[in-house]
Amino acid sequence: MGFVKNLTHTLLYSPDNLDSFSLQYWSEQKVVNAAIVIDIVRIIAGLGNRQGNLSILQSGLTQCLIDLSLSSNAPVTLKAQTLTALTAIFSTSPQNQQFFTQSQTQPILNSDAYAAGYLRLPPRLATISLIDIALNGESGDENRMVDDVDSLKGHNLMFQVAALSAFESLITSNDSLKLEIIARSLLLEALSNLPTPEVSLDGAFDSQKVFFASLVLSHVLRYSEDARAMARNIPFNPSEDTDEDETVSLLHGIFGNLITCSRERAAADARLREKEFSSINRTEEPEKQGNQENEEEEVKQIDIDWTRLTVSYLILLSVWVWDSPATVSDILKESSNLQVLIQPIKQNSGVDALIQGLCAFTFGAIYKFNTGPSEVSKKDLHSIIEKQIGVDNIIQSLARFRSDKRFCKIASPDDALAYAETPQEDGWWFDWNYVEFFKGSFMAVQRSVISEEIEETTKVAPPLPQASSPLPESTDNTDHEKVVQEKDSQIETHKQRIEELKVKNANMEMEMERVNNELGEAKSKLQALWEQGSPEVAGLRGDLAEGVKREETLRAELDKLNNELETLKQKEGEHKSASGELTTKIEILENEVKSNKEEVLRLKEQNDGLKSTNERDTNEIQSTKNTNETLQKENEHLKTQLEKHIESEKEHEDLLILLEDMSTKRSNDKNRMKQAGLELGLKTTMSDNLEKNSLETDLEKRGADKTDVNAGDVSAVEIDAFEQNKESSDYQEFRTLGWWQAETLALGVLSFPKLASEIGVGPTIIATIGLAFLAWVTGYILVDFKVNHPSVMSFADAGQVIAASHVNSGGTALSEMSSNARCSVLLGFCMALLGFVFTIPRKYEHTAYASFASCVSIFTACLITIIACGVTRDSWGDSNGEVTWKAFNNPGLAGVINSFTEIVFAYGGHAFIFNKEMKNPNDFKKSLAVVQIISTAFYITIGVGVYILVGDANVVSPALSIPSHKIETIAYAIAMISIIVAGVIPALNGLKQLWLELFRGKPMLTSNSWKANALWIFMAFITWMLAFCQ
Repeated sequence: MGFVKNLTHTLLYSPDNLDSFSLQYWSEQKVVNAAIVIDIVRIIAGLGNRQGNLSILQSGLTQCLIDLSLSSNAPVTLKAQTLTALTAIFSTSPQNQQFFTQSQTQPILNSDAYAAGYLRLPPRLATISLIDIALNGESGDENRMVDDVDSLKGHNLMFQVAALSAFESLITSNDSLKLEIIARSLLLEALSNLPTPEVSLDGAFDSQKVFFASLVLSHVLRYSEDARAMARNIPFNPSEDTDEDETVSLLHGIFGNLITCSRERAAADARLREKEFSSINRTEEPEKQGNQENEEEEVKQIDIDWTRLTVSYLILLSVWVWDSPATVSDILKESSNLQVLIQPIKQNSGVDALIQGLCAFTFGAIYKFNTGPSEVSKKDLHSIIEKQIGVDNIIQSLARFRSDKRFCKIASPDDALAYAETPQEDGWWFDWNYVEFFKGSFMAVQRSVISEEIEETTKVAPPLPQASSPLPESTDNTDHEKVVQEKDSQIETHKQRIEELKVKNANMEMEMERVNNELGEAKSKLQALWEQGSPEVAGLRGDLAEGVKREETLRAELDKLNNELETLKQKEGEHKSASGELTTKIEILENEVKSNKEEVLRLKEQNDGLKSTNERDTNEIQSTKNTNETLQKENEHLKTQLEKHIESEKEHEDLLILLEDMSTKRSNDKNRMKQAGLELGLKTTMSDNLEKNSLETDLEKRGADKTDVNAGDVSAVEIDAFEQNKESSDYQEFRTLGWWQAETLALGVLSFPKLASEIGVGPTIIATIGLAFLAWVTGYILVDFKVNHPSVMSFADAGQVIAASHVNSGGTALSEMSSNARCSVLLGFCMALLGFVFTIPRKYEHTAYASFASCVSIFTACLITIIACGVTRDSWGDSNGEVTWKAFNNPGLAGVINSFTEIVFAYGGHAFIFNKEMKNPNDFKKSLAVVQIISTAFYITIGVGVYILVGDANVVSPALSIPSHKIETIAYAIAMISIIVAGVIPALNGLKQLWLELFRGKPMLTSNSWKANALWIFMAFITWMLAFCQ
C-alpha cells in the first residue's frame, strides 16, 4: 500500500488543495511522467489482485484518477489514458465501482470568455460526467495550459472512446446503476432528436453524439431484461407539440428515426450522384473547380453522417432484441417496423454493407427470439424470409458485414482506442464490446435461419425413392435404430456442407459484387478519360477486359457451386425419405414393445397378488401351528397338575386315615385313663393342640390343602382367599405386584425435624436406625408368616392366628388429610374426589404407579424445604443471632414415648398390605431391604438436616411449615400428591379388608364382572363421602 500511496504523491495530488491540482500547468515532460505513472496503475489493476485494488482505493489513488480525468485541465490524451486505467480498475474491483458511482465531480470549462479563463461547473455525479464525455467529448482544448496545443487537437474522439470503455466496465454486474441511467435525459435527448434536412445541409449536425448515445444505451441493455423492460416503457417525444394520445415508446420511436434516416440517406445519395456527374463536366477554372470539390466533400460527409446514424440505431436495436422475446413481441405490434429492416436486405446494390448486415442480423435475431405471444408468428416470419428476403440474402449480408474493413479492423480492445486516436478516412464505427457481441451471436442467427429453412423443406418434401441399400424385412428394432442414426449423421453432414456452401456462395457473390463495383468504377473512369482523350484509356480497357474475364470465371465457379448445392439437396431429400420409412417401422416396433410391456406388467401384478395370498395363507398356517403347540403345552401342564393333585389327594386320604386311627387310639386311651381315675383336662387339650399343629405342619410340608382337624373337613381359613375362586369364569388376578412396586415413603418424615429438636440429634439417629432395623426384622418375619399362612390377607386375619390387633383405619387417614386442607371446604371436596378416583382400581398394581409420584413429590418438597432453610440460614438465629441445636436432650418420658411413636408411625409396616397381592410373596424381602435403606437415610437426612439448619427456636412439625410462606406454599403444593396418595393407600386397604370380609370364600371376591366393579365403586364413593362429611 505504501508504493501505491507514493504513486498518488507522484501525481502531485492533494485532496486539501484540489484547485492547484486541477488547474496546474502541464508541460510536455510532466505529461510523459504522468502517463508512465498511470500505466503503472493500469498494470497493477490488470493483475486482478484484490489487495492491490483495495490499496488503490484506500490510498486515495482512485479519487485522484477521477479528479484527473473528469475535473482537471489535463490534456485530452492524458485524460483518455486515465480513463483506460479506471477501466482496468472497474473490471476487477466492485469496491472501486461503488466508490465511483457515489463520487461527485466539478468539470472545468476552459474559455477566454470567462474572466479567470475557465469556469468550474456545479458538482454532479461522476457517472453523469462520464456519460457526458462519452456523448459530447470535451471542448476548449485551445485554452489548455500546455506547451504544444496543436499536437493535442483531434484527440476528442479518443477521449470519448475511452469514456465509453470505462462506462461499460463500470456497469458490469451493476443492474441498479443500469436502471438509474436509463431515465437520464442525456441519453434520451440524444436518441430522440434528429436534425432537419436544412440543418444537416448546413453542416451543423453531429452524428457522433447519437452514435455514442446508442452505444451507451446498448451497454446498459445488454444482459439485463429488467433494463430492457424499463426502456420499453420510456415515452419518445421528439417535439413538445406531440399530444399525449400520440405518444409512442422509445423503441418504436427509434424505428421512426430509422425511416427518417433512410429517406435522408437516399436524398444524400441522389445529391452525391448529381455532384459526381457534374464533376465529370466541370470547367477548367481553378476557382470553380475547388468550390465544386468542396461541395462534393460536404455531400459525402452528409451521406456518411446519415449512414452513421442508421448504424447507431441498428446497433442499439440488435442488442435490445437479443434474447428478449418481450421486446420482439413489442416490435411486431407494428408491421412497418419489419419493413424498415427488410428493404435494405432486399436491395442488391446502393446500400452500405454495414446497414445491410445489421438489418439482416437484427431481423434474424427477431426471428430467432420470436418465442412469446406476438401478432406475427414465427411461421409468418419464415414465410417473409422465404418469399421476400431469401435465406441467401441474409447470409450474404452477414458475410459482407463481417468482411467490411470498418468492422474487421477492431480486432482487440486496444484497436478501438488506437483507431480513435488516429482516425482514418473511413472514421471510427464500432467499439470492441459490440464487435465481440456480434462475433459471438451471428452464427446463432445464421444457424437459426438455415435450420428452420431445412425443417420447412423437409415438411413439404414429397416422398422420394427408396434408399440405395434396402433394409431386410426381418431387421429388428436395434438394426433400424442403427440405420436411422447413420442416416441422421449423413443428414447432419449434408446440412453442414450446405451451410458451408451457402457461406462460400455468399462470399463468392460478395466478391462478384466487389468486382462489379470495380468494373463500374473502371467504366466510369474510362468514360471520363475517353471524353477527355487521356492516354490512360488503353490501360483501362485492358483492365476492363481482365475484370470481365475474372467475372466470367467467378460466375462459372458460382454455377458449379450451385449445381453441387442442388445435388446435395436432392441427396438430402432421399435420405429424409428413407429416414421417414425407418421411423414408421420403429414406431410400429415401439408399439409392439409397449403392448408387450403392458402384458408383462399385468402378469407381474397378478403374480404379486398370488404371492401376497400365498404369504397370507402361510402366515395363517404358521399361526395355527403356534396356537396348537401352545394348547398342547397347556394340556401337558394341566395333566401334570392333575397328577400332582391326585397324588396329593392320596396323601391327604392317608393322613385322614392316620388321623382317624390316632383319634380312635386317643379315645381308647382316654377311656382307659378315665377308668384308672386320671386327670384329662388341660393336658389333653394341650396334647390335642400339639397334635393338631403337628398334623397341620405335616400337611403344609406335603403341599396338601389346609384342613381343620377338629371337624375332619377342609377349612376355608387356611386357603388363600384369592386362590379359592381361581376357577371362576369372571376371575380377576390380584397378585400382580413385583418387588420393586411394594415400596413406600411415609409422610412421617415431616415430623422428624421437630423430633430431633425434642430428643436431640444423637437419639434421633440411633432411634431411627434401631427402629428401622426392628421394622425390617418384623417385616421379614411377617413375610414368612404370610408364606406359611396363605389365608392371612391383613393384620385383621393375622389376629385370628396370633391374637394381634390390626391397625389400619382408612377413615382416620382421610380425616387427617381433610384437616390439612387449609383454605376451604371446596379443597377438601377436591381431595376427597381425587381420593375416590385413585381408589376405583382394586389392585395395588395401579396404585403403585401413583406411589412413584408420591415418593418423588415428598422427596422434592423436603428437598425444597432443606434448600430454603440452608439458603436463609442467617435468619434462623435466636435473639443472639445464633442457631442452637442439641446432640442429646432430656425431654422426659412423655416426650421420649411421643418421639419414638413418630418413628414407629414413619415405619408403619405394609407387609400384609402389599404382600397379599405380590406374584411371589418372598420377593417382598427385596422390597423391604430397598425401602428400609432408602427411607432410613431419607428420614435421618431430612430430620437432622433441617433441625441443625433452623435450630430449636424455629423447628415445627410438619417440617414444610418452617420456611417462608411462599416456600411453604410451594412445598405443600408439591407434597399434595404424596398427601393424597398417603390417604388413598389406607382407604384402599380398608375397602379391601371390608370386601374380603364380605365375600371371603365367594366368587364375588375376585370377580371382574360389572356388578362387582359397580359395587366396589359404590363402596369407595360412600367411604370418601363419609370422610369428607367428617
